[in-house]
Amino acid sequence: MPSVIDHPRKLVRFAGFELDPVSGELRHGENTVRLQPQPLKLLLALLQRPGELVTRDELKQELMPDAAYGDFDHAINLAVSKLRAALNDPPDSPELIETLPRRGYRFVGKVEAVGGPSGANVSAAPAPRPQVRRWHLWAVGALLVILAGVGTYYYVRHRHQQAFALTEKDTVVLADFTNQTSDPVLTGALQQALSIQLSQSPFLNIVSDRRVRSVLRQMGRQSGDRAVDEVAREVCIRTGSKVYVAGSIASVGNEYVVGLKAFNCAIGETVFQEQAEVQAKEDLLTTVAKQAAVLRYALGESLGSIKKFDLYQLASTSSLEALEAYSQSWKVYGEKGELASIPYLKHAVELDPNFATAYARLAGMYANLGQTEQAEECSRKAYELRERIGGAERFYVEGHYYMDVTGEWEKALQLYEVYKNSIPKAAVPYTNSGVIYQGLGQYEKALAEFEAVFPRFRAAPFANGNLALVYMQLGRMDDAARVLTEAEARKVKGGGSLLQLQYLLAFVHNDEAAMARALAAAPGEAEPERSLSVVLADTAAWKGQMRQARELSQQAADSARRNDLAGVASLDLAQAAVREAIVGNGHEARRLAEKAVGVSRGRNILEISALALTQAGYTEQAQALVEELERKYPVATMLQVYWLPTIRASMELQRNNPVAAVEFLTTARPLELGTDFQAGSLTLMPVYVRGLAYLQSRQGDEAATEFQKILDHPGIVLNNSIGAVGRLGLARAYSLKGDTAKARAEYETFLTLWKDADPDVPIYRQAKAEYAKLRAN
Repeated sequence: MPSVIDHPRKLVRFAGFELDPVSGELRHGENTVRLQPQPLKLLLALLQRPGELVTRDELKQELMPDAAYGDFDHAINLAVSKLRAALNDPPDSPELIETLPRRGYRFVGKVEAVGGPSGANVSAAPAPRPQVRRWHLWAVGALLVILAGVGTYYYVRHRHQQAFALTEKDTVVLADFTNQTSDPVLTGALQQALSIQLSQSPFLNIVSDRRVRSVLRQMGRQSGDRAVDEVAREVCIRTGSKVYVAGSIASVGNEYVVGLKAFNCAIGETVFQEQAEVQAKEDLLTTVAKQAAVLRYALGESLGSIKKFDLYQLASTSSLEALEAYSQSWKVYGEKGELASIPYLKHAVELDPNFATAYARLAGMYANLGQTEQAEECSRKAYELRERIGGAERFYVEGHYYMDVTGEWEKALQLYEVYKNSIPKAAVPYTNSGVIYQGLGQYEKALAEFEAVFPRFRAAPFANGNLALVYMQLGRMDDAARVLTEAEARKVKGGGSLLQLQYLLAFVHNDEAAMARALAAAPGEAEPERSLSVVLADTAAWKGQMRQARELSQQAADSARRNDLAGVASLDLAQAAVREAIVGNGHEARRLAEKAVGVSRGRNILEISALALTQAGYTEQAQALVEELERKYPVATMLQVYWLPTIRASMELQRNNPVAAVEFLTTARPLELGTDFQAGSLTLMPVYVRGLAYLQSRQGDEAATEFQKILDHPGIVLNNSIGAVGRLGLARAYSLKGDTAKARAEYETFLTLWKDADPDVPIYRQAKAEYAKLRAN
């Protein structure tokens, strides 16, 4: 009797499948897939001899007679993997193709000829297909992502419902990419591409890389150890995740084989598997994107969601080297913070000047550091390239453009609401909205935003820091202490940010021992020198120790310069200029302000320097900066509503016109309790200037109200020097009212706070003279 495939135009039926040997079409029910040449040749070779061993040597002669054995081994393994996927026949429990290790393969299913040409009607009943087991998910089918000039469409073929579909509460661990090629660039580039594709899905909850590294440390692993195989599975179990995903790449001759697998963490079995041959290196990112889309569907994400959040070109670069540098920036950021990650991002945009995503992240890093001029430049570049990206990255770019470049915070908030609705699990819109609400002085709204993301980012310093700070701003010091204590217990690493907050919380409580403990812990953290120098400079100025404050600010600026952060150095100098102006050191204030704007002309540097110059009496120089600000930032929210009214009011005080000053400050009332994230430690400046205006107009009651407002918000003022000088303002207000007892008490409180102040500070000398006169009367 002839073989069932002796006549090539006859269909072959086996186990519910129907194969056309000529076209390579494999049908199962209503679904049809066209086998690639090598898997088809392999299947035909096995069908020729059902139930018999077909050795690897025989298959080599049949499939690749001229190939070297190393190349053949890779090729046959790939062909078998593809064939198993098409047949829904997992290797750990095969029903059709049995593997005989190191020998070959055997077809163990029932084979029958159908008769008749391809496409002819068939009367024979199909053999029953065994019941699907849940580990069959990985054979759910292929999802082709095809980009056209006007959009994207998806074609999905599948034979069974997802048997291992996740819920929206389940988490997924992304293992490290396995690179079996000689090109090390591919490791980070493809890892980052896969991470971008999966993490932006609104359905999948990807465990952050920072959390994975934290768990590795808990397991006794070194920071450079890779999460692969059983290590990745243990991380998956420790994080309470359901699945871990592993990508791989190998070379076969001049081609690449890219694979993607997902594993059930609990029992370690494969629940998804995809492999693809890629001929050109430049097509690797496209392949990873397609495989990620298939995986998303296989793990339970709807086609509608995948269509809506098409992340096919999210990385916005075709340069694997640029993507590798971008990937390295995130790894370094997780370990060492913004300063250390910036060189990698700069290298990424050098490799690909059109890498929109890298520009956007670079802008975000600069903004976090307070280097606003560089942040504006990078954010503007990313915005110009925004047509190259979509999804979450497009939202990210446009949001930062409104925050950092135009300063239109209302537009940014509107965009972030759309962002939230589009990608509910993204942290960025909540975090940035919270930061904006802090700037606007709407702390309850900021708290709601930060609380929304905190449960998913407990291991991230930004989530702990934001929550602790907003609790302090609301006066909820116990809640702030709880957040910081729990973060310390979880060993959350946050550069200097969490230590700064511990120090500031201790400062508010006047707990010298706790302040010292925070300082003692600083050497073990990244970037302690500049950040703690800034904090200590403010504390010194709060005590009237202006020489020490000046030295610490210079140390901070020098540290910033050493790290190539000129804008940050300018911010340190500009803030110091305001401190000097407040205490009456006008010449020093001018020197520092002019030095600051000589290095950087970012919006915050111009705003702060203009305020310092005005309060020091140099209104003409300040007016030139005001005109520059108005020209460059005509619609910036904080500039128009907070800073310009405060600067103009200060100018009117220099002209001895307090009524006009109070009128200017009416505009600032809605935002006067806000904390502009670009202004460093300067807070409540409209309130302070209004208090000065009422003193100048000899309105004691009104002045007392303003200075008391400063004292009533220690969690906003923190160690800003107006917290101490506000005591002096309150003493002067009580004196104007004729309340000698209260005036004396406030003078005494101020002079006690300044007991170690530099004796030559003008405002200190004035306060002692006023107090002596009060006592004499």
